[in-house]
Amino acid sequence: MPTIHPMLGLDCRPAVNHQSEFTAACRTPAAERAVLDGATGMAWAAIDVALTAGRRADRHS
Repeated sequence: MPTIHPMLGLDCRPAVNHQSEFTAACRTPAAERAVLDGATGMAWAAIDVALTAGRRADRHS
C-alpha cells in the first residue's frame, strides 16, 4: 500500500520533542507557516490521488 510520512522542519536544534525549548519554537510564525505548508502539501497529495484515475486504481490492487 502506498504511504507517505510527512515531517515538518522547525529549525530549532538542539531542541527536540518534549523539551520546553521545542515548545517555545512551536509558538513562532515560522512554526505556523510550517504547519500550514505541511497541511497544504497533504491536501494536494489527497487531491492528486482523488483526481488521478491510475492512482485510484492502485488502491484496489
